[in-house]
Amino acid sequence: MPAPARAAEEQTPAYDVAAWQARPEVQGLQSIGFRFDPPDLKADRGIGAAYPTAVIAHKPYPRRDLPEDPTLERDLEALLGVYDAAVRSLAPAPAAVAFPPPPPQEQLLLSRVELSGFRSFEDFDSGELGSLNLLIGPNGAGKSNFLDFLRFVHFAATHPDLPP
Repeated sequence: MPAPARAAEEQTPAYDVAAWQARPEVQGLQSIGFRFDPPDLKADRGIGAAYPTAVIAHKPYPRRDLPEDPTLERDLEALLGVYDAAVRSLAPAPAAVAFPPPPPQEQLLLSRVELSGFRSFEDFDSGELGSLNLLIGPNGAGKSNFLDFLRFVHFAATHPDLPP
């Protein structure tokens, strides 16, 4: 068994316990269709082996009948609200040690991304990007390829000494 799959399998009991401990905090999600049983991913065991037991709540949407944007936005807002509350309740007390702030760095902020001929993207235009952007799509839609492109751009922008 590959090392990542073995590590995930060894962590499964810990993930399962953490998920069950968190479920009472998210019961309100059940009223809008979220479920608390482990999802069946219909996938081979491997690096994602622990994923089904680590899921706290999930909401399956029919593959060819996705809900309209307002429903997806409501579901996402409910999930983010529960996540925010959980993170705040689990956050450790602030450390007493004060670290100096990091030196200021120039930040690259993208306002739009246009891709043509990069991996699975023939022609893509993100439209205007905001300060927080979510990347949502089915398996094989190109989410990882998009992130690989952003990593490539970041690397190129932070290594100006590379030849063109």
